[in-house]
Amino acid sequence: MVETLQQNIKLPKVNIDKAPMPGKNLVFRLFFRFLQFFAAVTLRSYFRRIEIINPEQLNTSGRTILISNHPNTLIDPLMALQNSFLRPFLLSNASLFKSFIPRTVLSALYCIPVKRAKDFDSGFVNNTEIFARCLTHLKEGGSLYIAPEGTSVNERHIRPFKKGLAHIYSEAYNAPNNLTDLKILMIGLTYYSPQKPNTDVVIEVSEPFQPKMDYSDFANIKTLDAIRKEIEKKFGQLVINCKDANEERFLEKIETLAQSEKYLPLREKYFRSKEILKTLRDEKLRNEKIFGEFENQIKNYFAVLKNNNLRDVNVKKFAFYKIVFRSLICLPFSIFGFINNFIPLTLIGILKRSKYFNFESDYYTCVQYVSGFILYPAFWYLQFQVWRRFIFLPHDAFLYFSAVIACGFLARAEWVRIKKFYNYTKFRRFSESTQVMQERSAIINQLKTWKVI
Repeated sequence: MVETLQQNIKLPKVNIDKAPMPGKNLVFRLFFRFLQFFAAVTLRSYFRRIEIINPEQLNTSGRTILISNHPNTLIDPLMALQNSFLRPFLLSNASLFKSFIPRTVLSALYCIPVKRAKDFDSGFVNNTEIFARCLTHLKEGGSLYIAPEGTSVNERHIRPFKKGLAHIYSEAYNAPNNLTDLKILMIGLTYYSPQKPNTDVVIEVSEPFQPKMDYSDFANIKTLDAIRKEIEKKFGQLVINCKDANEERFLEKIETLAQSEKYLPLREKYFRSKEILKTLRDEKLRNEKIFGEFENQIKNYFAVLKNNNLRDVNVKKFAFYKIVFRSLICLPFSIFGFINNFIPLTLIGILKRSKYFNFESDYYTCVQYVSGFILYPAFWYLQFQVWRRFIFLPHDAFLYFSAVIACGFLARAEWVRIKKFYNYTKFRRFSESTQVMQERSAIINQLKTWKVI
């Protein structure tokens, strides 16, 4: 008989009543701020651009429950809390506490293990003790971070929130000395290509708010469900919330066309994506037949590009000679950066796809992020020592060390431009290039008619 997760997990005995409070303990404050600083620096080197909308709301203080969506596993709390004024306790999946090392680290970081019904054979769990810990922490003036979806999938789609958030919020109001100042701060995370490095992320932060509720009956199931639905509805406005995977894939194609046709900075691109999604839904309701024909036209266009290993950006003309001139100037530095970073880059790729570890695709970003900030510095240090001891004078090693890092980032950027240049020339030799360009023009004209571009 297969042992249940409940039998395997040894939940750490974290007594929040005796734990040092984030606002009072100097060591905790310094350690948490260091982690925030480290996350802010490393996330901005892993992702290409991170745009925060309404960053001033992150300065919220007092009793607060911070919530975010959960599309990118362990990256999400780092992304949501990197600039937060608060130092919250994190509600984490209890299955992460199964092994000794993760259990020790997460306990030290004041993570509270929460059991999920789907992880147990019985389909039922009792989190009463966990909720009690949360209330104790809130009474002391602390804050909590919760991902109320309860699971992580790499999609721009909000899944139904679990009732745990509503339960904690209502219990706080129903407890002695009601915590009437308790508020909820929502942080929406939108990843463009979440499994790949050097991509974009938008963080939209709401104003703190208090859900409407029936104060005469806190424990009523309908009251909890009403709180959950209200929070879920408000949260949907902070992200690009597609109905399903099919709608997301179609939206991605339209976003690609719109960005190729009219480039916008990340913030404007994000709001345009929201408008595109709204327009597409409206047009589908207005005339489903015409919309269906247009949808097939889009699918056929991108199918031709995919079958010939091309992208939409290769179809549209761009500053060809400018890119060639820049790439030629940067070529020696890019080659230097690629050679000196090749080994850790290769090892990360092998680790990510290793059958031994068998990582799920939703964890690819987390694997690349964590392993990258271990392997790259390790190999930089080894190369630095080799250079310092065997090649040149010691003071030259520091110049070499700096060049390896800088040229590594340059090589990453130039690799994108080289692929763009190669695919552009490949498309010009493509026998059906004229037909594809005409098909694209017809699509763009339809999008302009709908005022999407």
